[in-house]
Amino acid sequence: MITMFLNYIEMLKAQIGHEEGQDLIEYALIIVLFVLLAVVGLSTLAPAVSALWESIAGQLSA
Repeated sequence: MITMFLNYIEMLKAQIGHEEGQDLIEYALIIVLFVLLAVVGLSTLAPAVSALWESIAGQLSA
């Protein structure tokens, strides 16, 4: 996954000098921001969701 981001950053660096690619870079940076926020959010919520599913499974098996 890190390799994918590094390749993506290299692609963005190549496009910086091209004026017609600026919109693409802006949209790509926004997408990267959303992906990073989603990863952080999901990793933060993962323990709570896991505990909830374990509680439900325990109640169903009882």
